[in-house]
Amino acid sequence: MGRLSPDSAAGILKRWLKSCDKHEQCSVNSQSPPKRLVYISSNGQRLIETKDHPITCWPYATLSHCWGNLIDVKPLQTTKDSYEARIRGIKWEELPTLFQDVITLLRKLGLSYLWIDSICIIQDDDDDWLEQSAQMAGIYSNSYLNLAAATAENSSQSLF
Repeated sequence: MGRLSPDSAAGILKRWLKSCDKHEQCSVNSQSPPKRLVYISSNGQRLIETKDHPITCWPYATLSHCWGNLIDVKPLQTTKDSYEARIRGIKWEELPTLFQDVITLLRKLGLSYLWIDSICIIQDDDDDWLEQSAQMAGIYSNSYLNLAAATAENSSQSLF
C-alpha cells in the first residue's frame, strides 16, 4: 500500500472498522480489559488502571512494535520509579515518534484507549511482567484494533 499520511490511514481504517463493526465475529468484545491502558484524551495521555474506572465497554487498540537495538534506542517504558508519573500523565515530548503517530491516528479514529507493552507492563517488576506477558495473547485478540508497526525498526521511527 505504500506510505500513507495520518489522514489517509485514518480514512481507510474508518471504512474497514465500519465494516468490521457490522460483522458478528468482529464486534467489540466484552471481555475484561487489560490491567492497564493508556488513556488518550484531548488534554493529553496517561496510564490508567482499568479496575479503577467504571467503564463497561473498553474498545482499545494495541500496538505491536519492534523494540529494536535497546542500546541505541529504548521505547518509553513504565518502571516502578516512573509508574506514578505515568498515572499523572505522559508528556507528548516524552513519547517516541512511533507512539506519537499511533496516538495521533487513534485520536482521528475517535479511540481513547491504547495498550503498548512497554508502557502498560511495569518493566522492572518481575511479578507484573510475568502476569501481564502471560495475558498478551488475550490482550491482542480482545482488542478492537491491532496496529503493527511492521516497517519501524524501533520506536524512534514513524508509523507512516
